[in-house]
Amino acid sequence: MEMMYTQHTKHILLTVIALMLSVIMGGCASLGKLSVSELRLESVSPMGFRAMSVTACAWVENPSNEIVFSDLRGVIYFEGKTIGTVVAEPVTVSSGYSGRMSVRAQMQLDRNVTAVDVLRIVATPDILNKCTVDIHGKAKQKRKAAFVVNRKGVPLNRFLGMIRR
Repeated sequence: MEMMYTQHTKHILLTVIALMLSVIMGGCASLGKLSVSELRLESVSPMGFRAMSVTACAWVENPSNEIVFSDLRGVIYFEGKTIGTVVAEPVTVSSGYSGRMSVRAQMQLDRNVTAVDVLRIVATPDILNKCTVDIHGKAKQKRKAAFVVNRKGVPLNRFLGMIRR
């Protein structure tokens, strides 16, 4: 059965990307006053039966030096069960940049997740209250040490304010 791309699924992906960027950027106090807001989903494209490609855009303001975000990945859990992994491409935010930026990511369902699981999950009314994510990422400014962030069990519902519908 092909993965269903419902509004819930898109909302989860967008929230995971927002969460990944927020945790990395928010955890990097040395990065100055970098801010990310108004995250929107631009596209979702199936990649076979168990994966999808996602492009999201956000308003980014970086009054400090250029920052490179890399190794951005997350593991999504629903009621404690691994649902899948999300890996985002590296993102470079130029010094003094203020404007829209795109972030591309791929989501792969865990091999133990069945089509019935996907249907049950996307049909759950309070889905974001039951999802958590483990996040990993790295941020690097020129002439500074890279900052690595690892967070486990972060609830997705904490990041809904960033999303524009």
